[in-house]
Amino acid sequence: MGDFLNIPCPICDGAIPNEEQEGEYPGATSRFDNKTEICSACGTAEALMEAILRSDPHDNDQPLSVRFQDDGDWDGWRGCVLIQRGILEVGNY
Repeated sequence: MGDFLNIPCPICDGAIPNEEQEGEYPGATSRFDNKTEICSACGTAEALMEAILRSDPHDNDQPLSVRFQDDGDWDGWRGCVLIQRGILEVGNY
């Protein structure tokens, strides 16, 4: 284990940066607030989230993830990331 804090990812409770290299280097920075450290897998899910959750590219409505971010709704944002990762099903959210 490296010199980094051993704090679980606040989105999925997994190891940061990942299970294989826990604590060896920093994780990703969440797009939610640009300061929260998250695991690499949740960082990847956040990066892909907006494009995937927007079903119609011509729809001018913001994706849910952006609305959650704009409203400061961490739980809504977290749910979107967990859905993107396949950890949470849409019907259970």
